Amino acid sequence: MMIHGFKRLESKRNHVYLIQSGTESFIVKVHKTSEKSYLESENVKLLRDKGVRVPRILGVSENILIEEFIEGKTIGELISRADTKWAESLGKWFSEIHSIKKQSKTLLKGDCNLKNFIFTEKEIFGLDFEYMYYGNPYNDLGKLCFFIMDSNSQMSMNDKKHLIKRFLSAYEDHSKTVVNPKIVAEYMEIEKKRALIRRERHTPKWL
Repeated sequence: MMIHGFKRLESKRNHVYLIQSGTESFIVKVHKTSEKSYLESENVKLLRDKGVRVPRILGVSENILIEEFIEGKTIGELISRADTKWAESLGKWFSEIHSIKKQSKTLLKGDCNLKNFIFTEKEIFGLDFEYMYYGNPYNDLGKLCFFIMDSNSQMSMNDKKHLIKRFLSAYEDHSKTVVNPKIVAEYMEIEKKRALIRRERHTPKWL
């Protein structure tokens, strides 16, 4: 295979690369362990079997995962320039992953960073599935809403709050459930505290 393009992508946990070969592009993710690579591939297969939009797995070898490349922009990129046409599609995406149940618990995305969602102008694809687990859906909703409020964006705080309402309204419509905004706010506060701890951990001691 002849490689014509090679670009390292932003990732805090793994080494991720966009590879171009001829007219085809794909993602190569190098995990720290083969167990992480296998776990993510199995999680993605589960989601695809259930009809959740995620990239196809093209291959797995040791700690290397090869995925389909999805053309589009991350939600993190879009919100930074106040582009919000993805809100309803993201609400629908979360309703789909939350439709997967085990006993009385709901399958959760886990890592809801806005960089982990690609918008193709038509639909949302989720990325990064090392940290899926079963639990309370308010965990995901609170995290996602916190990341919206915490985003580096041209939007005002009121505009972000309106964006959250659009996202949650679409989630309710597609999941046929009623979301309690007070509980979402409680989980947002929990995620805010976690974010402060993460930032303190990565702040140089001399600052």
